[in-house]
Order: sequence, then C-alpha cells, then structure tokens
Amino acid sequence: MYSRLVQRWEEVPLKWKGIVLAVLPLLVLLISAGTALWGNQYRKRTESALAHHIALSNALEDVQFLIINAETGTRGYLLTRRSEFLEPFRRAQRELPPRRKELEELVASEPGEGPRLAKTQSLQRIETLLSEQMKNLTAMQGLTNVSVSSLLPRFEQSKRDMDALRVELRQMRRGEESLMTERMNDIARIRRRDYIGIALTFLVGIIARAVWVYLFNTGINTRLERVIANLRARENGEKLPHDATTTPDALGDLEREIAALASGSQSVSK
Repeated sequence: MYSRLVQRWEEVPLKWKGIVLAVLPLLVLLISAGTALWGNQYRKRTESALAHHIALSNALEDVQFLIINAETGTRGYLLTRRSEFLEPFRRAQRELPPRRKELEELVASEPGEGPRLAKTQSLQRIETLLSEQMKNLTAMQGLTNVSVSSLLPRFEQSKRDMDALRVELRQMRRGEESLMTERMNDIARIRRRDYIGIALTFLVGIIARAVWVYLFNTGINTRLERVIANLRARENGEKLPHDATTTPDALGDLEREIAALASGSQSVSK
C-alpha cells in the first residue's frame, strides 16, 4: 500500500504537487493560530468570570462588615449613651444602599439562568434580614430611659437576627470562593494547555517540514534524477533505465520526449 501511495504521488502533476507543498506549512500555521485564538477567548471569559466572583465576594464582605459594626455600635450606645458609638450605624445607613445595589447588579449579571436564580433567592433573604436588622437597630436607639436588664431581650433578638444574616452571607461568600477556586484552576489548566499547544505546534511544524521534504524528494527530485539518468543513457547509446511516466506536466512531457528520441535513435542504428 505504501509503494502504491508513493507511485500515485509521483504521478501527480507538478502544479498540484506545488500546491500541496505550499499548503502544508499554511495549514500548520492556521491550526496554530486557531488554537491560540480559541485559548485566548476562553481565557478572557474565565478571567471575566473570576473578576465577577471577586467583586461579588468583596461586596458581600463589605455588607457584613457594615452591618456588624452597626450592630456593635448600637449596643455600645445603649450601654454607654455616648453618641460616637452611633457612627458605625450612620455609616451603614450611608453605605449599605449603594452596596446593596451593587450586589443586585452583580447577581443580575450572573451568567447562567440556574446560578442567577439561586443567587437571586439568596440575595432576597439577605435583603430581608438586612432591612429587619436596620429597623431593629433604629428602634433600639430610641430606648433611652430603660435599664440594661430590660435591654437584654432586644440584644438577644438582635443577636439571633445577626446570626441568621451571617449564615446567609457566609453561605453566599463560600459559594463565590468555591467558584473563584474553580476559575483559578481553569486558568492554570489553560496555561498548561498553552504550553502543550506550543510544544505540539512545534512538533507538528517539524513533522510537516519533514513531510514537505519527503514529498519534495519523492515527487520532484526522484523524477529529476530519472530524467537525468535517461539523458545520460541516451548520450551513451544505452537503454533507458527508467520508463517515461504518463504524468500530464512539463516534466512528464520531457520524459516522454527523451524516450521517443531514444527509441528513434535505436531504430536508426538498427
């Protein structure tokens, strides 16, 4: 089968051989460029998803920081009646609305209907708990003429609300941290894939070059050597060592012309 393929290749006209030899390096280049383009696009999507998860995790952390400080400050105010303890609460009043809006926008831009729906439901629970806690803290600040012992039930309720809020925030943050880990692993895999792709492209390039040289030698050099051998045999009046091919190209025409001249010379000598 191998010899048959070589023979079929030798019968291919020079024009088509040239096209094949020209296309081989171009094909390797196109494969390499396509692989690099696909890897670059995939990397961009992965990095964008990673940035999204980081932004969402940071926003959740900011919300947790603000509400915990607001609750702690309110407790301090009720115990000491010092107004500076209310500053964390006032800060939460100022900064929580834009943080909550940021969370809503990040969740709304979450790719995939399933993950977006799950995060929307989780965010709704967080929003409800935040609103209730801020209302409770506001109401607690109005209790100015009560004893510390009478505040204990309020403190306990506030703690339960904060615990529930912490659980929701922690679960959502853990989900984002898990996704961030996955995206970082994806980026590491892409990097390894790039290295493998470079090595494979180099290897394929070497193989393609070797195939190019082989096809050139078997398809062109071999035929030229046969033509030269036939010319020398004709000059020496010897029998042509190679039969003329039927390949429809200029080199084939030359082979057949040499064979015809050699045949005519032998007829004249007889």
